[in-house]
Amino acid sequence: MANQKRGALHWRHQRLTALALIPLTLVFIGLLPTLATADHESVVDLMETVIVPVFLVALLGAGLWHMKLGLETIIDDYAGRGSCGSALRVLVIAAAVVLAVVAVVSLAMLMVGQA
Repeated sequence: MANQKRGALHWRHQRLTALALIPLTLVFIGLLPTLATADHESVVDLMETVIVPVFLVALLGAGLWHMKLGLETIIDDYAGRGSCGSALRVLVIAAAVVLAVVAVVSLAMLMVGQA
């Protein structure tokens, strides 16, 4: 019973992050022309606003969480729940955390104009 509840919660989180990524990705696509043609100063100015960094953190958070959930599903399906599967799950979580920290620090540096 516990595995069924865990599986249902995992499935629900995958669907919710996928739904959250739709508008976040569309807004990011809308930002791309501005970011692609902007010089460094313009990007720093854009990051000094409140909404753009918050939006980018939401996009990164939802994307990394969705990535983690999807990779866990693949590991469960193909590597199982043995020691190899457990090691892979730890590796996926560690990679997601490292990517999140690097992304947030990079955004913070852009926000304060140090990048």
